[in-house]
Amino acid sequence: MTNFKQNKNKNVYTKGHLVFNARMKVQIIFTFDNQEQQLWNTEMKCIPIEMKESTWIKHLIELAFNDDINLTKDLVKISMCISCDQKGYENIPMIKSFLSRNGKYYFQPDQRDIENEIIKGTIIASETLPFNKQIN
Repeated sequence: MTNFKQNKNKNVYTKGHLVFNARMKVQIIFTFDNQEQQLWNTEMKCIPIEMKESTWIKHLIELAFNDDINLTKDLVKISMCISCDQKGYENIPMIKSFLSRNGKYYFQPDQRDIENEIIKGTIIASETLPFNKQIN
């Protein structure tokens, strides 16, 4: 583990950031106004302890749509599932917050909460319709 320093709690510092030394699997279903749902999977090698939930989710969206972020213009919802074999990961603040919302993020303008922080300064969900104008 080059560039990593471990403390007594088995948390690791890397490049000045405190991380929880555990692998976490992330599975996301992206739902849109005008396109088919997309499924995306990734694995995190360690979990940043001090990262804000909104920063984490924004980063995941940008990773998933790295080839064409324009595909996220009509993003309606993210449904996420995470898993980790290490005990204690659920006590990390961004994970606690994620779990409190059951891994769901709603991007319709009239449904947003933390989602406003996630999309701030991006084109993500810039063309998403309000909930009451969704096409069924």
